Amino acid sequence: MVQVLLEPLPVQPGGPELLAGALAPQSICRSAKWADGICGFSFGPSADEVSFAYETARRAWREAERKTPPRLVMSFWYALGNRAREQLDLYLQRYLGFLGDDVAKALAPTVRTTSATALREAARMLADLGTDELLLVPTTADPDEVNRVADVLG
Repeated sequence: MVQVLLEPLPVQPGGPELLAGALAPQSICRSAKWADGICGFSFGPSADEVSFAYETARRAWREAERKTPPRLVMSFWYALGNRAREQLDLYLQRYLGFLGDDVAKALAPTVRTTSATALREAARMLADLGTDELLLVPTTADPDEVNRVADVLG
């Protein structure tokens, strides 16, 4: 038998945390066998969609007899500032353009985080659903967006 040593060795014992980028119920359930949790994405974000994903993960982890519950990480697009909606729509048109202009235009209104109030409400809603970590996905390369988020979320 050949023994292979991979280096550098992980900093944390047992290796790094593994999160599955799982969105569909089947992929969430499969991840319970090997992942430490899930890293999802919600356009809105939508409480119903996120709640369904989290409950699916929690149930799958229990059924797999995992000792610890799944780590629940969620992300969503946002835009802040004076022209937030326009910025978001342009970004989504570019990013989702491979689906076709009609699909990109139809999906754009489902992304609703375009104000300080909406960002606070989305973050609060996700925390209430049990989100362990929130990953915000900016729709601009403008570094001032980081300052705007800091002003809103502290």
